[in-house]
Amino acid sequence: MTVKIVKVKHSGKSEAKKLRSYIHEADVFSHENAAMTAEKAARNESEWEGILSSGISRRRFQEFLRLVVQQEPKETGEYLFTMYDLMFQSRVATWYLERFSSSQAEEIMKNELQADTIYTDAVEYFRQGDNDNYLRFFKQSLELNAYTIELRDREIAGNLEIAEEAIREQIPRLRTKDTIHLAAMVGGFHHPERYSKKQVDVVTVMEPPQDIGDRINQAILKGESFESMKPLLLEYGRSKLSTEPRASRKRR
Repeated sequence: MTVKIVKVKHSGKSEAKKLRSYIHEADVFSHENAAMTAEKAARNESEWEGILSSGISRRRFQEFLRLVVQQEPKETGEYLFTMYDLMFQSRVATWYLERFSSSQAEEIMKNELQADTIYTDAVEYFRQGDNDNYLRFFKQSLELNAYTIELRDREIAGNLEIAEEAIREQIPRLRTKDTIHLAAMVGGFHHPERYSKKQVDVVTVMEPPQDIGDRINQAILKGESFESMKPLLLEYGRSKLSTEPRASRKRR
């Protein structure tokens, strides 16, 4: 089995379109899904094969897909709609590389919610003119996000070791294929290749940094120290001051 890891900014129609050739070339496409349990993964994979074998038209599938993504934020919804439409057109199978136990999935969700809360606290500190606590809380949020991403990357890497056998057993149409080509989509902060014993190709198709948020992300990806990022984070705080609503809860 060959593995290609494609790193994208998973937001917006244009970003999803960058996956077209990788989905088209693959036998199996795996898109990242935080806190996915093994049970839910197997159910979703089976349902996807059912959709592909049902004879449903692309137009009807798109109608169904619009209902599925309508509750998502606009950019996320456009991304998911385009990605699944490309998968449907290519008739590609899917197999999730994140297959956590229920307790592990709960930890992932808890960490992500906590990181968001800490980030919100950081922004409120900036509104109050407390730059020291703004930076301290921002750092805590980044560290918790990094820890959670590492948990997920190790899960992805571990499942790459068992993927071929599981895919052949689970997806009948691929059982006798000589070589299975798997393409996996992850966000730019993910590095499952660092933990994988399996040979993988890594492709990054994200756009260059466009705004202050992108510049922070780029600095993190380059491994810049938190100290060197402080001016950038303070600039980010000033940019958010006029765009985010004031937190409603009181500081204790």
